[in-house]
Amino acid sequence: MLSVLLKQGIETILMIVSITQEEINQIQHAHSKALFSHTEKKNNLISAFYTKRIIISDLAAKIKKDNPELGDDDCFSKEEISLFDELEKNLIELKKINRTYKRIVSGVGEFYLSMLEKLLPNQMNGYSNTTSLQNTFNISI
Repeated sequence: MLSVLLKQGIETILMIVSITQEEINQIQHAHSKALFSHTEKKNNLISAFYTKRIIISDLAAKIKKDNPELGDDDCFSKEEISLFDELEKNLIELKKINRTYKRIVSGVGEFYLSMLEKLLPNQMNGYSNTTSLQNTFNISI
């Protein structure tokens, strides 16, 4: 059972990594419509992984509790240990790609905010913001 859950967890993480990499590519190529189409699927995968992670953690704790005299290497099969290592490796990869995603999204956000500020300057008036919109178009009839 633990091996099956670990394999499912690894598969889920790999799908999240793949979607995140696809999102990075779409941001870099300004495909915003395609970018937002993955949001629901990615959120569902993240929720599914968290659920699997809790079950894996509980099952591993139960195995250790049932065999307190055994060490980690003896509690789990070689396949399970290998799957734990693979899961950890994939989680590290997800962390790296999420860091890249965060940098790109932050950069794009800053760019759009600076463009918006140039188009619609914001001024502080006490505790409230007031937007000053200057008419740049002179229309004469």
